[in-house]
Amino acid sequence: VTIGMGSSSSSTRGPFQRSDTASSTVYSRFVHVYTASELAAAGITSGISITALNWELASSNVMIGNGDATLKIYIKNSSATAATADSWVNLIAGSTLAVDNIYNTSNNFPGANGWMSFDFSAPFVYTGGALEIAVDWDCSQVSTPAFSGDGSLKWRWESTAPDFLVVKKTASSGPSSSITDLKDERANIQFVFTTCPSTPTTSITTAITNVSCNGDNNGAIDVTVDSGVPGYTYMWSNGDTTEDVSGLMPGEYSITITDGNGCTFTDSITVTEPPALAVMVTSVPDTANAGKGSATISASGSTAPYTYTWNGSAGSADSTALPAGTYEITVTDANGCTDTSSVVVDNTVSISDFDYVTSFSISPNPTNGIAIIDLELSQRAEVEIEIYSVVGELVESFADSNASQLSRKVDLSAYPNGVYVVRLSINEQTVSKKIVLMK
Repeated sequence: VTIGMGSSSSSTRGPFQRSDTASSTVYSRFVHVYTASELAAAGITSGISITALNWELASSNVMIGNGDATLKIYIKNSSATAATADSWVNLIAGSTLAVDNIYNTSNNFPGANGWMSFDFSAPFVYTGGALEIAVDWDCSQVSTPAFSGDGSLKWRWESTAPDFLVVKKTASSGPSSSITDLKDERANIQFVFTTCPSTPTTSITTAITNVSCNGDNNGAIDVTVDSGVPGYTYMWSNGDTTEDVSGLMPGEYSITITDGNGCTFTDSITVTEPPALAVMVTSVPDTANAGKGSATISASGSTAPYTYTWNGSAGSADSTALPAGTYEITVTDANGCTDTSSVVVDNTVSISDFDYVTSFSISPNPTNGIAIIDLELSQRAEVEIEIYSVVGELVESFADSNASQLSRKVDLSAYPNGVYVVRLSINEQTVSKKIVLMK
């Protein structure tokens, strides 16, 4: 859209200048103000993405002088209603540097008569209110004559009211730090912008690598943009700005893709994890060192099928003909996730064959939580008593290194109802009794 259709031309009223003599305009600084009402009247509405500014040159000029000329264009949303004199630092505060160009005889100034386009390095989103556009031009390093033709950049402009242009220009002494001269003369300008459709034109395909083991962080998302305007940038909800992300924990991740027009597309992708690998082991004790014990592994969760090792050797879920002892068990799932447990195969004897034991009782049994374990020995010995759940979890234990008689109260009220095993160990002999908890 165009704002300003004036037909006047002058080398002193454009967005920046350069006269033929070195003593004339070498540095130029301007600030143009465009109010909310005139932007709305031109059809510029909140949410558009401005991609370029065009100014109307009234002459054809090509750089012929040696050296570099630099051009910076700043833009910002504001609440201004007219131009205000202030320091240059304050006037560009909060602005976006949209154009930062260098011109010389190799990268020549696009000085054809008519509309000259200055493309933004990235789209600028207009959010309503006024727009302030500041131009910083430095031609001090270019020899004269700087341009072909009459050596001056002449721009088409029209008068405005109130003052919508702040200008301060200097010669070779350096750019001004204060912008004090208010004018009602503004160059014709065109805003080049895009409006984003209500239905995004960008679409993506995602390849998801889910977390292999519960609690790990090896998930990944590979994004392929199938359609849209190239020049994409990416912002993930975890802060990453790359197209693809890895090293992910399980969870939902959102991605916002901004295309070359500044239009956005958002999608959410979920990275999952398998259930935790759970292992339960039950055992049947050996009897009188006969090597007839056994143990069974029950695995669940994670990703089947499972493989098993017993004390480092491959095996199956069931192992029989086991001598009394402790066995280290590792279960590995299809993804290489592991869980390690251990099981004790007791060497059991009957009470009548148990050395030193005169009596061994538990009461009340069943119990609602509190039970008394009584033990009498014919001579002093080292005693260990352990209480296990039916899945092999140790819930209580106590020992006496020189016992002949023992009476111990145990409190199981914090545990769920069920059957528990009380195991008595003396001199590498064990005997077990069951206790039923019914709260």
